[in-house]
Amino acid sequence: MISIEVSEAVCFEIADLATAARLAKRLAKRWTIDLMAESEDLMLLVVELRSKGNDLAALLREVEAWVADESLCAVRFTVDGRSYVLEAGGANWDSPPWKRVDAEARKAQLQEALTSVDSTIADVSEREGPGVRARVRGLQGLRDDIALALRLLD
Repeated sequence: MISIEVSEAVCFEIADLATAARLAKRLAKRWTIDLMAESEDLMLLVVELRSKGNDLAALLREVEAWVADESLCAVRFTVDGRSYVLEAGGANWDSPPWKRVDAEARKAQLQEALTSVDSTIADVSEREGPGVRARVRGLQGLRDDIALALRLLD
């Protein structure tokens, strides 16, 4: 059997914070996650691979199921410096993430994102216990940014 080395992390590109927080929550049960804002319209979710030989395959199967559950149709990811698209299920065209929204709709999106982030923080903290390093890094900073954006919209 040939052994192939892969990078230590996989980077997923997610269109909005609430959706990225839901994926982080799902993956944090098994992997350590870094979640960061690349831009206003793009979140990067970096997953640290474990030393298990089939960890990349397990991760991609989990994300594939999530893509189908979220009706996203596809998600772009990078591993070993190469970009790929993982497709699953069908798209929900009722509310595309690239659609421009007014201030009230943006406020609702930010509130949804805040709820998702708070839920993820609570879930990870409860699972990991007090004093244990969080398995999803970057969430508290993003939460603070969302709260600030909501205050600025008021």
